Amino acid sequence: MDVGIKKRQNPLYLSCNHKKGVLSMSILTINHLLDHTQNKYLTEITNIINPLNTDTSINNYTTIVENIDKTIRELALTAMKNYFEKMDEDFFNSRNRKASYYVKNKRSRTLISVFGKFEYTRRTYECKSTGKYYTHVDRKLSLPKYDKYDPIVKAQVIELAANSNSMIKVGQIIGEKIYSSFTRNPNRKNYNISRQTVHNILKKINRFNPSINRKDTTPSILYIMADEKYINLQRSKKKKLMLKHIVSFEGIEHDSNRAVLKNKLIYSSHEQDIWVDFHNHLAKVYDLEKIRNIVIMGDGASWIKSGIQELVGAEFVLDKFHTYQAIENMTKVSQLNYALRQSIHKNDITTFNEVYNILNILENENESRLEIIKEKSNYIKRHWHAIQGAHNPKIPGCSMEGHISHNLASIFSSRPKAYTEKNLIKYANLRNLFLNNVDI
Repeated sequence: MDVGIKKRQNPLYLSCNHKKGVLSMSILTINHLLDHTQNKYLTEITNIINPLNTDTSINNYTTIVENIDKTIRELALTAMKNYFEKMDEDFFNSRNRKASYYVKNKRSRTLISVFGKFEYTRRTYECKSTGKYYTHVDRKLSLPKYDKYDPIVKAQVIELAANSNSMIKVGQIIGEKIYSSFTRNPNRKNYNISRQTVHNILKKINRFNPSINRKDTTPSILYIMADEKYINLQRSKKKKLMLKHIVSFEGIEHDSNRAVLKNKLIYSSHEQDIWVDFHNHLAKVYDLEKIRNIVIMGDGASWIKSGIQELVGAEFVLDKFHTYQAIENMTKVSQLNYALRQSIHKNDITTFNEVYNILNILENENESRLEIIKEKSNYIKRHWHAIQGAHNPKIPGCSMEGHISHNLASIFSSRPKAYTEKNLIKYANLRNLFLNNVDI
């Protein structure tokens, strides 16, 4: 960096004109910044790039990266401190302040930002007419009282928590990120955010529903998969909470030989009337009058099938996974298992019943097996029409088991009884936002 560069040609030189109503300051010139940091960090870089230095190792590269990062962070923290204090000083000297406020005191505040920790001083004022206190800098920047971490750090904590099953990990990742972009210094561990602090940040956020962008086009057929996950609760009369999970998509696309759901939309709720809420959500995304058919896929639970009553033009199909699972529970004898599968493929209920009768004869002395065979047989016959719909080649396969595992179980089931009902509902909402690519 050329230390001879003119101040006004450098973006770090901050200068404006009072008369134009813009912040006026001469906080940091480039020479001052370099003088401030060169002895600290840039000397090591100078030694490395010296052609007389014959050392060749990866440490040279990491040292350069670390010291440049330290330099930039130091400059950023110094600039923020000066901006904040200049903001207070300008307000203190303003006519409006002199006419309306007394100075009560001047105190320092420590704030941890994405660049690291810094301290600034600002005044607290007292309104002459009401006697209420006013801290101009904190109010101007919307910094809540007593918060140690700034809003950006807290936002990063919330977004990472929406895709993590551990508040401890969230605190470690964000804490080290605050300390440095990259460092080998073990002191980075001292910046870890505690689990309790992460919990408190999440606890204070309010549920919010982002604005929904309406799709430019509406498909003629919409596919919907649905299932539920029971999450164990703590400190609750309920032992478990059922999270209902819905995934809608417009079809299947292939990306590098990998099947991808087109325009996937994810929705979770513990409410009984989830289909009413989901219907309203779909109406904001699509022109529902243009959708000719809606295919709902799932395991046949009553709440899933009730979707056909709420969504006009919807039909239910039983996903193949639960069909074949039921057949496996009926028999593992290869010939009989194959015959049951073929009867379904050929829509041959007669052959299915014949195999069922054979199984009853073979297992006539095993009451528990007879109960299972009867239960699974009734399950298949009760959903026979829905099973045939799933075997329509135009209907894509149902991958709901995988979505339940990835979207819910991996986050909420990996820690037994880790959540209260209130917190679980809040975290599930955050998870929805993350899975729908909302910038939390």
